[in-house]
Amino acid sequence: MKFKKNFALILAVSMLSGCSVRENYSEYISVQSDSVESSADIPDISIDDPSISDEISFDKDYDPDKYSIMGAVVNFADDENIEYNGEPITCHASVSGTNGNTAAIELGISLFINGFRQVISVNGSEPTEMYIKTYEPDQGDLLEITFDPKILEKDKDKTTMYIDIIKFWFPTYDDKTYHNDLKSIRGASSGGNSPMYINTPITNYVSGEQEQIELIEKTPQNMASRIIGYREPGSIGEAGTYVDIQPAKDYRDYITFYANDDNSGDISVYSALEDNMTYRVTLFGKDGMLIFNDGKSYLEMENKKKTLCFAAVNIPDLKPDDFIYAVFTPIKRVLKYNEEEDGMEILNEYGEKYYGTAVTSGLLYVADPGLKQEQ
Repeated sequence: MKFKKNFALILAVSMLSGCSVRENYSEYISVQSDSVESSADIPDISIDDPSISDEISFDKDYDPDKYSIMGAVVNFADDENIEYNGEPITCHASVSGTNGNTAAIELGISLFINGFRQVISVNGSEPTEMYIKTYEPDQGDLLEITFDPKILEKDKDKTTMYIDIIKFWFPTYDDKTYHNDLKSIRGASSGGNSPMYINTPITNYVSGEQEQIELIEKTPQNMASRIIGYREPGSIGEAGTYVDIQPAKDYRDYITFYANDDNSGDISVYSALEDNMTYRVTLFGKDGMLIFNDGKSYLEMENKKKTLCFAAVNIPDLKPDDFIYAVFTPIKRVLKYNEEEDGMEILNEYGEKYYGTAVTSGLLYVADPGLKQEQ
């Protein structure tokens, strides 16, 4: 049975590029919008600027050709028909589209099932939640991925679930002097997705407790009171649709915020989509999945045309330069055979045609509290 596995989620969303401070690969993720062919804005820096040390050379320390800013394309191989029969799954993913890079790129790949990240082994590597490999421009790859599916117990009776690829990219050159300015070059977005047909019940469960959300009438006044930088519908499309996370308070530039005195962080999670689809939202940081609001691990946002789904989230034990990002995964996708196209198509639970995969939010960073005192 043939299935077209690379869907683009056609949404006008408020997902802005993010940034990261690198400590090691497993802790170094950054998020941009779904469009990987976006360039970072490099600030104009004059070598005659007296604020810059004479020892710093523009060409040496801020050469755009040292950074890969285009990313790569990652998708499941066309011949895959992923099934779970009680044993670990082996599938294949292709890497291409690196020809837009100006330098080598370190590419990270993670798999998610209904919003939860999987432990994978790639080409015989040690088990990891993110596989990273360096690719030169114009270089491609075919990766053999093995994993034992782990799902939320709530999903145990499903006969079809979806595996989503989230891809991450990092420049192969770093610059201590301009590190903050280069954060927008690092990024992540959705890759391909594929249905997973479940022939044997999955009993390997993720522990998770759901947080409740607030459903609000989606009016310009209500949207503006809860979404930083909200503009009237029409500025980002007639539907005025949004899905993202943002600082709940003390924000400086939409992606940076200060922790509370107890080192917890307050953020807002919201979606205002008009596709009549339910999204499961999971949050991740440097060390993996984040637990919030006294033990909760995910939210489910059921979108309606006139509804804003909103949740206030408190995340404990944050440190300066910690980052937070969210994965919004549609969980009520329905497969149906289309006779005219001789293939399967995805519908939402209301039978409406739906072209979609998981999407990533913008990235939030915890600021050094010393910066706040200096302002």
